[in-house]
Amino acid sequence: MNDATLVTLIFGLIMGVAGSALYEVIKYLVQHPDTPLNDALALPQTRVLKGCIVISLIVGMYTLVWL
Repeated sequence: MNDATLVTLIFGLIMGVAGSALYEVIKYLVQHPDTPLNDALALPQTRVLKGCIVISLIVGMYTLVWL
């Protein structure tokens, strides 16, 4: 397996997790429309989403630099 295939698989997995977390946050906000934004940003799914964004940026920079 070459590096490009591995990076693509990792990036796809990260985007899948991020999409699921984003869906859960949006679903929560639709079900509870009076929730303040600070409370919504404190949800565990939001932390997962932030982590996925950071990891995807790191993987993207690795891809640009090394491949």
